[in-house]
Amino acid sequence: MLEKRCQVDTIYLDFVKAFDKVSHDLLLVKLHNFGIKGNLLRWFKNYLSGRFQRVTVHGVTSQPLPLLSGIPQGSILGPILFLIYINNLPDSVSQVTAVSVFADDTKCHRAVRNHQDREILQSDLNNITNWCQDWRMDLNKSKCGVLQFTRYLQPTINQYTLVDIPVKPLTCVKDLG
Repeated sequence: MLEKRCQVDTIYLDFVKAFDKVSHDLLLVKLHNFGIKGNLLRWFKNYLSGRFQRVTVHGVTSQPLPLLSGIPQGSILGPILFLIYINNLPDSVSQVTAVSVFADDTKCHRAVRNHQDREILQSDLNNITNWCQDWRMDLNKSKCGVLQFTRYLQPTINQYTLVDIPVKPLTCVKDLG
């Protein structure tokens, strides 16, 4: 895109406690929709259920509470289950906007030649916000940012928002994929 002398706006997204927020019920629905049924689906249900948490403060421990969300971290399955969970996120954006996912690092980008392209990318961000609500995920809006790639000396500074909160401009980012 840069070869065609276009500016590319890239929005870097950060999920709040990404692995902890994955709903067990919704993940099981997605696994079923992927064709996992019968004993294997029951195995996943058993793998995710029956987990409890409790808190100890000043020597006093709470009663155990069942965990209804969260993927066991440190497991081989954890990242795979997370990717299955967010696999349909790219379906929420327009065809020209690209979504890249590496573990829990997500970015979307598109060429922005004019105001209409900027509006489409903003609409895609709104759709991603709606996807997050539907799938019980939250974006850490203070950690999300926009980076503009261009060959122009004076790039067009486009403003984007996530739920009416401005997406902060970035000058550098650690991009894992």
